[in-house]
Amino acid sequence: MKKSLLVVIAAMVTLTAFAMHRQKEKNKATEIVSLSMRRTACFGHCPDYIVTLNKGGNVSYTGIMFVQDSGVYEKNLGTMQVQQMLDRFEAYRIDTCQANYPTRITDIPGIVYTIQYADNHTQRIMNANFGPYFLKDMAKQIDDFVKVDNTWKGPSYSPVYNK
Repeated sequence: MKKSLLVVIAAMVTLTAFAMHRQKEKNKATEIVSLSMRRTACFGHCPDYIVTLNKGGNVSYTGIMFVQDSGVYEKNLGTMQVQQMLDRFEAYRIDTCQANYPTRITDIPGIVYTIQYADNHTQRIMNANFGPYFLKDMAKQIDDFVKVDNTWKGPSYSPVYNK
């Protein structure tokens, strides 16, 4: 009787440990460590830029064309603030989005997301304008979150240029 009870307890402990390990691996597969959002150009004067958020709080802005701030700018906005933004994407289950949302409109600027996960796989979402609403809404939130000013390190705010 004691041996049977010990076998059952050992089996339960093993199954629990296996389930915890599997959940940890599953969480790692959906944990975002960095996210880039690119707003692409159109046939007119649509701003073309890239914003990259890293889990450690570092944010970079690369102004490409038709933007107020051209070049690469960097700033640490704080781990907690950036993690909250990344957590919103995880809560929306961005990992379940399609790779491409088709459009028949040739002159509309696009939103392209590139997501790097903790298990080292990368996901890319093209034409997020035409995907689930939250993709477009989160792009606006990132735009509001990242405003380049003189506190950012970049080409026009370098100490060499400000002397």
